[in-house]
Amino acid sequence: MCLSKEIIRKEYLRLRKLKPSYTTFLLSWEIQKKFLNSDIYRQSDIIGVYYPILNEVQSFRIITKGMSDSKTIALPIVTRKNLTFHKYFSSQSLKVGAYNIKEPQISDVALDDKLDVVIVPGIAFDPRGYRVGYGKGYYDKFFHSKQRSDINIIGLAYDFQLLDNCIESENYDVKLNALYTEKRVLEF
Repeated sequence: MCLSKEIIRKEYLRLRKLKPSYTTFLLSWEIQKKFLNSDIYRQSDIIGVYYPILNEVQSFRIITKGMSDSKTIALPIVTRKNLTFHKYFSSQSLKVGAYNIKEPQISDVALDDKLDVVIVPGIAFDPRGYRVGYGKGYYDKFFHSKQRSDINIIGLAYDFQLLDNCIESENYDVKLNALYTEKRVLEF
């Protein structure tokens, strides 16, 4: 039996918010390190990554290291219920966008069709590679609209966010290629 997304979302947001910021910083560092040491990272030129909110696994190390490795980093922008990825230049070039999340100014063409990797946010993840997000479906719609099977879809999570049971999934839910936690790497 699979667990309801709504129940999981509420409980795991609560649990994540309870984690001390110093602990989440240290765990985030380890999780990002695992991704940065992966073949997926090494073989990617254009990486889409979320800007962390609400005690999510941080992505700042990936952004910084990616830029120093001459990779193009792109952050999502929510426009008219859609998601598009635009080049990240610096933290000073960000503005507060939808849902109070920092995003790039729209100053160039979207990089959606050029992305090699997209790191998606999540509240909980299951052993099959499905996730519970915030419930708006932006990332799933984005991947379905691209109809590309060559984009690596990656999750970053604290190990407690990995469930033993499956999550209810629908036809439109997109499965991850890999999930990185501080303790393990799962490939799907």
